[in-house]
Formats: sequence, structure tokens, C-alpha cells
Amino acid sequence: MTAERSGGKSKSRMEIQEVATYRDLEGYLKGFRGGHIGLLVLLGRPGTGKTETTRAILGEPVVLDDVDNLFRDVKSVSLLKVVCQTVPVKRVEWNSRQSVLDREKLPTSFETTSRVMIIANEIRKIDANVSAVADRGVVLRFEPDAREVHERVGTWFKDKQIYEWFGARLDEIECHSSRAYCKALSLKKSRIDWRTLPARPEKKPTRRELAFQLLADGSYASMGERARSFADRGGGSERTFYNWKKRIEDEASGE
Repeated sequence: MTAERSGGKSKSRMEIQEVATYRDLEGYLKGFRGGHIGLLVLLGRPGTGKTETTRAILGEPVVLDDVDNLFRDVKSVSLLKVVCQTVPVKRVEWNSRQSVLDREKLPTSFETTSRVMIIANEIRKIDANVSAVADRGVVLRFEPDAREVHERVGTWFKDKQIYEWFGARLDEIECHSSRAYCKALSLKKSRIDWRTLPARPEKKPTRRELAFQLLADGSYASMGERARSFADRGGGSERTFYNWKKRIEDEASGE
């Protein structure tokens, strides 16, 4: 899948691999651990165990976690472009801070063989600099369904009553979170009716439903506005909208 954003006259792209199971996610993490992947960017909604799964596979490396704003900072992106080069040894220089480094008697440059992993909920701005960083490695979007999350929670959650209660309602859940079980357990221990905790606060349309709604909505002036609304409402990239648009149109024409 390609995420795409327009900036001026040019468009910036970022190739994103969709991952839906913990088994596949662990495969990428093991590839990173083995040195086969120099940069790994892991995106996905909160509550799916991205950090915990990463820690279980990698142990205790330095991982940039919860850094949704990292790519918005020009200096951070410039540094990442250097550290994430595909050569074995990278040279990092701090010329813009030389006076500070001289005062602290610190070197103005260093060499490193470090690899980089970044965990975030989403990258909201894709420009040429961000694309240049992402192109140096692998970008994953982890989107497990409710049953996949439930089965993973079953490997560590001990309260059978709560676990089975959620298990009986998986068809009602679209964006499930492992944190829902912990919240329910906290309420139960506090002698509060934990069953009042909604499995899903509000029903979120699927990507197909959202694309169909936008295509049918005559208030938009252009298809580009619909695509941007699709992305803003959490449907994915603008490119994903156009993919769904084609599928829906093909279905309508009987192809």
C-alpha cells in the first residue's frame, strides 16, 4: 500500500506494509533483531500491544516509542535521514551546535552502526523529508481485528469471566483494545458493574462503508476533497480511498 500526500506541485509517497496478525508482526521484528532491517517504523492504533510485542522480541533496545510528532520536526527528520542511511557505519555531525559542544567539550561528530525502530499511532504529514526517511527501511501498519486482539490477550489475561464476556461480543467490536480488559478488571475489583463498560463506544464505519458514504455525499466539490475527508476520518491514506472507489465502481458495473 502507498500512502500519499500532496505538497505544492509535487506528491510525496510512502510505501506501507499492512500487517493484521501478531505472527506476521513478530516476523518483521525478528528480521530487525537479526540485522536484516536497518529501519523499522511500526504504526497502529493504541491498545494493540505494539510496544509489548516489540519488547518481547527485541528485549531492551533503544526504541523511539509514542513519537507521533517526531516527523513534524525538521531537525529530527534531518537527523533520522543520517542515522537511517543504508550503509553499515553512519557518521553523524552536529555542526549547527558546535559552540555548545565546544563549551561542553563534546565531539562534533561520531560514527554509529545503530539501527532504528520507531513506534507511533500514525504519521499525519508525509512530505519529501519523511518519505526520504521511510524509504530507507520498512514501514508497517499493524491493524489486528477484534478476534486477533482477543486471542493475544488470552495468553496473559487471567480473569476468565471478563475474558469470556468480551469473547462473546467480538462481532460487535471493530477497533478492539487490550486495555478494555484491564479497565473492566479495575472496575470489577472496585465492585463496580464492569459490564457497563462498552465494548465499542460508537460504531465506526468500515473503510468500505466510509468510502461509499463519501462517494454518495454530493456536498463535496471534488473527488480530492472526498479523499482528504476519508484520510481525516481515519479511513487510511488518500490512495486507499481511491482503491476503494475503484472496487465500489467495479462492483456496481458487475466487473
